[in-house]
Amino acid sequence: MGLQGSRVLKYTLKQVKELELPDLPAIEKQELIGELYFNQLRLEA
Repeated sequence: MGLQGSRVLKYTLKQVKELELPDLPAIEKQELIGELYFNQLRLEA
């Protein structure tokens, strides 16, 4: 009520345990994505 329109979603422990996430890409690909994102932010600034 005091969040002025924001919603806080709550999940049960069972829902969290049943959550299935895809495998992450290789660390090299993650680093490349992070570097590209950082460079994009720097260009925008």
